[in-house]
Amino acid sequence: MTARRPRASPARGYKAVLAEVTQNIATARHRALPAVNAGLVGIYWDIGRIVVRQQETARWGDAIVESLAKDLRAGFPDMSGLTRDNLFRMRQFFLVCREIDAWLGTGAPLDKVGTVCRQLRGVDGAAEIVGTLSRQFASPILTLDTRWMESSTVGCT
Repeated sequence: MTARRPRASPARGYKAVLAEVTQNIATARHRALPAVNAGLVGIYWDIGRIVVRQQETARWGDAIVESLAKDLRAGFPDMSGLTRDNLFRMRQFFLVCREIDAWLGTGAPLDKVGTVCRQLRGVDGAAEIVGTLSRQFASPILTLDTRWMESSTVGCT
């Protein structure tokens, strides 16, 4: 039977070093999240743009979008969110962004919010889209609490 060696006490200053390294890791992770999230929002917008383009020019139907989702999931098995429903949400996200871009420079912001509200009301996943955007971008149109989608506040009718 082997004798157990007593556990050595940490070296002097160890706790301070551990705290410093822990803080540095937490800070780096915190700084990286917005860039990662902005990148994801960008790719979701781009996927939506491509789907809309194909539907408008090549007359793609729902079955082809479903096939695209299946093939994307096979090509990127580690990436969640590439479902048929999410591809249609990405499509809707692109369409709303395209309309917002068309409205910029005309009308009051509350008019724009009201129009977006009416378009998104009843769209599956709309709260997730608006919530994601509101956390990523500082814009008077997109920083609203998603509760406006279910209520008549902020110009929604």
